[in-house]
Amino acid sequence: MKLKDLLLPLLFAITAVWIMNYFFPRQKLVGESGQRVSIPQEPVEVQPLNKEVDFVDRPESKSVQTTEVVTAHGRLLFSTEAASLQKLEFIRNVDGKTIFLTTLIPPTDVEREKNFFLVAVNEKTPYFYTLENHHEDDRTATLMYRAHSSKATIEKTYTVYKDTYKVDLALTIKPHGSVQPRIFFAGPALSGLAKSEQVAGVMEEGSSIVKYLGSRYVRELNDNFWQRPTLFGAEDRYFINAVVADTNNFTQRGYYKVEGEKLYPILEGPKIEKETSWKLSFYLGPKEQAAMAVVDPRLDTVLDFGWFSPIAKLLLWLLLWLNSYVHNFGWAIILVTIVIRILLIPFSLSGIRQGKKGSEMQKKLQYIKQKYKDNPEQLAKEQEEFFKTHGFGAMGMGCLPMLLQFPVFIAMNKVLSSSIDLYQASFLWIPDLSTKDPYYILPVLVGISLYYFSVSQATDAQQRVSAIVMAVLMGGFSLGFSSGSSLYLIISSATGAAQTYILKKLLA
Repeated sequence: MKLKDLLLPLLFAITAVWIMNYFFPRQKLVGESGQRVSIPQEPVEVQPLNKEVDFVDRPESKSVQTTEVVTAHGRLLFSTEAASLQKLEFIRNVDGKTIFLTTLIPPTDVEREKNFFLVAVNEKTPYFYTLENHHEDDRTATLMYRAHSSKATIEKTYTVYKDTYKVDLALTIKPHGSVQPRIFFAGPALSGLAKSEQVAGVMEEGSSIVKYLGSRYVRELNDNFWQRPTLFGAEDRYFINAVVADTNNFTQRGYYKVEGEKLYPILEGPKIEKETSWKLSFYLGPKEQAAMAVVDPRLDTVLDFGWFSPIAKLLLWLLLWLNSYVHNFGWAIILVTIVIRILLIPFSLSGIRQGKKGSEMQKKLQYIKQKYKDNPEQLAKEQEEFFKTHGFGAMGMGCLPMLLQFPVFIAMNKVLSSSIDLYQASFLWIPDLSTKDPYYILPVLVGISLYYFSVSQATDAQQRVSAIVMAVLMGGFSLGFSSGSSLYLIISSATGAAQTYILKKLLA
């Protein structure tokens, strides 16, 4: 085989792998929403970002009282220390077992500024509160805290909704002079995730909800602010903590304090000299479409489904529906893959017919080239007449089924990589379908299955060479895919090869 015959399949394989690597980077980075923030500048000097807190009372000065609130989704632990949310746990059912996922843990004694829902004033911030009222019914739990300092009296009332992931904070401040309050909270920190997935800012920017993810955006998050955002917070791969409603416009500026791989959003209020009240609503929960839509439909934007979001949402719905019957996401992925392959049968039939026709045309064209190889003028005339009669379309239509797989796989990979439902879901030897195969068995099977699928589609030696190159490269790149994505590729390739074999026999 000549060198030029290898160039086309090699170029095709490299292009395909580039597309895969572009849409599924090994580290999760924001694409379309990752542009640099252009902060509106006021005509006067901009006030510096205040990220520090000056406490008035010592840690050991008062006793601490904690209160646990149990909801349908998990547990919240509140404390009289900063009248803060100290711990946040979520109940998940995985493989028939109940597990708790913790996204917030109590700060240490030297980390008082990291208390969730800490309210700070410009100086002499009170740290210890008293629990004045605690009331619960079937729908909500209400906790009211109060603290005093020489600068202000602060009242914080939490309303926890037991059937959603919503928490309201009603804040009343009675200043003694002039004060400027700030509310501190934190991004979720689920253990076991990659470092790049721990730093992600989510905010309203203009008319859009955007986010900045990864260490490359730390400077933007640390050095800029957003004016009067109505949605502002932080996320990790599976959870998001964000303010979604701001009655009476508390937030004048939103900005971040970045420490290592952790994000601490800060909501800066207005300067006040008289008693003022506000109410803010927060979503503290998983990045699940149905759950977020109940609290704020805008949160749908944070789902990492990319350009093929409609396809991804349909695939996720189908995956969850099938899992409700088979009770294992591994088998659900296999069934979804088979369903997709069945739906593509008409295109596969057309592809086989067109591929066969294209192969016959290639043979005829090769015959013409051989016959008139010593007569360039006659060769050009015969080729022109050939394409005028037969056209160019059939030469490439055999690739249609493979091309249709790209958007489906892109959408499926997004679902399997970012859906919390796959987190810690096991299958056979795989402990977690949302992460890579620890034994690298699936990447090897990806290469083997893709090779046999491509060979089943091939009609000549050149296409078989392309199959080998594609299988080797994709097997290597699948080392960075989640186990669920690799499983999808294997089943899709194996089912496609069997499907092609049967259809070719029927059309013979």
